[in-house]
Amino acid sequence: MPATAALDKLSPLMKSVYQAICPGSNGDRAIDELCVAAKDRWQSLRASRLIIRHESEWANPSKWKSLTAELEKETGANAQYAAEQRRIEKLVWWEEVKARLPDLPGPAVFHMHPVGVVGNYFSVGQLRCTNCATDLFPAEDTLRAIFDGISDNDADAFSDSLFNVLTIYGINTCHRVSHFLAQCEVECSGFTAFSEILYYSNGDHLWSTYPSALKAGLGRLCPRMSLSEMEQYAKQHLVKNDRKLGEVLFGNDQHPGKDYRGRGLLHMTWLPTYEEYKVHSGIDVVNDPDLVKVNPFVAADSAAWFWHSRSINKKADDNDIRGVTLKINPALKEFARRKLAAKRVFEMLNKGNGPCGDRWGESLTERKGW
Repeated sequence: MPATAALDKLSPLMKSVYQAICPGSNGDRAIDELCVAAKDRWQSLRASRLIIRHESEWANPSKWKSLTAELEKETGANAQYAAEQRRIEKLVWWEEVKARLPDLPGPAVFHMHPVGVVGNYFSVGQLRCTNCATDLFPAEDTLRAIFDGISDNDADAFSDSLFNVLTIYGINTCHRVSHFLAQCEVECSGFTAFSEILYYSNGDHLWSTYPSALKAGLGRLCPRMSLSEMEQYAKQHLVKNDRKLGEVLFGNDQHPGKDYRGRGLLHMTWLPTYEEYKVHSGIDVVNDPDLVKVNPFVAADSAAWFWHSRSINKKADDNDIRGVTLKINPALKEFARRKLAAKRVFEMLNKGNGPCGDRWGESLTERKGW
């Protein structure tokens, strides 16, 4: 987000404060980053858990006078500044209290968000199966046990984000969570690949893998190309060229230079899906599709949103592994792996608890893909 966009979110007074502190900023200063973080639900969640030590706003009114003086140098005298100064002076109490309580620390003290602090202690165990009360909280240790390749950093990052999105979108039973995580096992390779890789070293293999998509993409970009020219171009220019191949296969003329390949935990794909998620979430993944890859909250939220919007919970409740997979991957790619993953995740989470354990075993039928 550029600085000008961030500034538009501020009040006139705080806009003046910003411009006085960071004149001529191009958006790469710390205050810009804070403005961006405030619009990002994942970063805001993480920031709310921070405990920060700095001087209390209820002390040292002289610093505000100094700041006002600097503002007036930039913008001239303003009645709004004087009103703000009077408001601040009414809030200052630290030195008065300290005179009577010599042991009072500060005024450099630790600040914490009370709701964020409480969340640190009471998140675990709050995601329980609505059928059998099994603890489904995706703790770091749980994610590491389920997904052999997940890094410690990703286990930490996705624990909180998964807890939030599974709760929000009602993925809250042993069956639902097991099927969701099993599909993640295949789609993002067990939390190790949050974007589809389009790097091919063999031209014949590339052409045989995506014949229809290559013809459609090159036909869109180069409508006068013959079929033989398309094949030659693909083998000569799209081999070992992940970026360009992405534009050909998953690009769109409305957004040149971008591609909408699979990204996130369930590899959300194609521009219409990115646009649909943008409308739902307010997160601009259309202009910045890589957010789905690099931002743990967006990676998890987009996946859980897709799951909810396509009513996959119903298929999961019925333990219909074929029906679940068809919603995620209509070609049933790596279907056997998805079945094994679902069984493994369910066994690790449910541990044979009834009634979910009983229902799971009874529904492992051929009709449902088992």
